[in-house]
Amino acid sequence: MSPPSLRMSRDKLFIICGLLLLAFAFSLAIFASYLTSPREKAVILLQLPSNPAGEAYLGEGVAERLYFNVSTRGDRHIQLTVSFFNRRGELVGEYYVERSGVNSSRWLVLEEGPYSVRARSNCTTCKSTVEVELYYTRFDRSKVEAFSLASAALSLLGMSLLTGGLYSYVMRKYVEEKRESKEVEDFSRPRASEESFL
Repeated sequence: MSPPSLRMSRDKLFIICGLLLLAFAFSLAIFASYLTSPREKAVILLQLPSNPAGEAYLGEGVAERLYFNVSTRGDRHIQLTVSFFNRRGELVGEYYVERSGVNSSRWLVLEEGPYSVRARSNCTTCKSTVEVELYYTRFDRSKVEAFSLASAALSLLGMSLLTGGLYSYVMRKYVEEKRESKEVEDFSRPRASEESFL
């Protein structure tokens, strides 16, 4: 049987290892979140009514979730349709903006990652400059999934070590305190009986 000091050191080691694993798991989760955050930007500029359509190519590996914002200078009634297409030219999502400033900024979740985006206004009387800004992310899905799985596994292991170490440490301290208090009682009883005898 290992001595109490060694068992106490082992409990503290479990607690420290658990905290370190939890910190590392949290770092991996933050890094995975960073990889999936929108860090790239595409802009489509329209000049109504002379140039009512524009297109931007986003490329491969774009996430399905993106953020777009429409800003105008001039007439705010723009009747703008923003369409998203995959590499095969198939429509994977679409959004209509009647007036800039009313429903012109939001997150979108498409059917799949877009390869290109087109913006077109059907308003023939609008006189304004329209800027469509798209914020999106491009990442390796297998890498992000690996980081996420590693973070979850390390979190479980770290929590197990931390919980087990804390429980063992607290219980050991409790048992030692009980043992010490009992030894004090056993030591004081004979002296009390001797004094009564005298």
